[in-house]
Amino acid sequence: MDPATNTYTKQLKALHKRRRYLLYQLFALHIRINLLHVSTFKTCVDILFQLDLMKTKKLVCAGRAVGSKNLKRRRTSTWITDYIGDSPIYPPALFRRRFAIPITLFHRLLRDLREFNPEFWTQRRKGFGTMGHTPEQRILSSLKLLSYGCSNDSLDDGSSMSEESVRISFQYFCNDVISMYKSEFLNRRPTREELSTISSTYSTVGFPGCIGAVDCMKLYWKNCPLANKGQLLNTKESSNLATVVCEAWKDHDLYCWNWYPGRAGTNNDLTVLYSSPLFNDIFNGLFKVDNNDVFLIPPSTIQRTIKYFLTDGIYPDWPLFVKPIHNAVTDIAKFMSARQEATRKDIERLFGVLQSRFRILRLEFEHWSLDNIIMISNTCVILHNIIVRMQQHGDFYNECGDVDVVTELLDEEHLQSLKSKQEFENNIISVHNEMQKNIEDIIDDIVLNEVRLTDSSQHDSLMNDLAQHLWNNKQLFN
Repeated sequence: MDPATNTYTKQLKALHKRRRYLLYQLFALHIRINLLHVSTFKTCVDILFQLDLMKTKKLVCAGRAVGSKNLKRRRTSTWITDYIGDSPIYPPALFRRRFAIPITLFHRLLRDLREFNPEFWTQRRKGFGTMGHTPEQRILSSLKLLSYGCSNDSLDDGSSMSEESVRISFQYFCNDVISMYKSEFLNRRPTREELSTISSTYSTVGFPGCIGAVDCMKLYWKNCPLANKGQLLNTKESSNLATVVCEAWKDHDLYCWNWYPGRAGTNNDLTVLYSSPLFNDIFNGLFKVDNNDVFLIPPSTIQRTIKYFLTDGIYPDWPLFVKPIHNAVTDIAKFMSARQEATRKDIERLFGVLQSRFRILRLEFEHWSLDNIIMISNTCVILHNIIVRMQQHGDFYNECGDVDVVTELLDEEHLQSLKSKQEFENNIISVHNEMQKNIEDIIDDIVLNEVRLTDSSQHDSLMNDLAQHLWNNKQLFN
């Protein structure tokens, strides 16, 4: 036999042994399987040698190692038959406990994801003729990662998906959920009616004019690159892990109106405050907390318009914040501090609910990118806000599995977001009209607004009036 022919025959035998891996590369070169023949194989071998994809007659493939066996997984996930099948084994309450969301919200997510990105969230046939993963498998595996914070490989036995498939599905799930719902459930500014509702609710517990509590939560990043670790390292923490500080603003129902994961350099509450989009909008006049709604704090007769937040002691003495009185001496100051801390603890409840429902936020992040951590936290906040709206409408424990149960609240939230967007645009127009003035008037307006929102004397007056108001109604609020 001719030496060249003998060498070519050996190459063909080696290719037949590794046919599964070769086909992956052939698909990447846009070559159809049904048109392959000997000459095509020889041409492809030459191309692969030129691309340095084959070395020493061994094909180097991304992903699975050469010579490893492909696991013969079951076609469907056991989670589908056990939780959402025609005759499920586990009740909907256990689905809500183990996958972090109600089953009605799961069906709504399934429908919306199919409509938003049908190319990925539709079951398709693989190149070998077998069916790919179902969208139910991909969504359930993503929810499992959010709920328990486990590794991608640990879901193989329940999801019947490889580690790489779980990772890709999780990436698509988070990005698509944020793209679909961020305008309604992530960092949406409340309307004037919603601010009035929040303020009236806090008036019943002794804080008229309050619109919620603001505080920060820390996310710990284990695999932070060394080049970025110094910018995210908090010296007060006992561990040497990088910390990502997230600012949150919540109302009485634990609805998160603002979620701002801090960027590099924001490693405590004050540095996050000075770069917060929420307070930047307040100071720039794009989000008005000092509208025409006047409130009184009896027995004082001062008419106030600036709404305020409940915070801890690290925040500055601005009329936007009400802090506890540290080292209180008088009984009035002590009672004021106790009531403020008891009401402000709702923000700690929000962090506890987020970390217990989505345990991935409690564990140390092993991702290599800060963008992935921000993406995961934003997804958790969006799902949490949807669940809060379901609780407000009384649909949280309705486990009928009908997607129309969630449709009404999503439509209502969409209308509120449109109204909030219109108010935001009107504020932009008013700010733009004010900028048409001469430069002296613009500077005067900026200085006056800055002085009014950061006046420490107004903060002291507000604290004294609230302390006297709470003390006079001690029997009511005790």
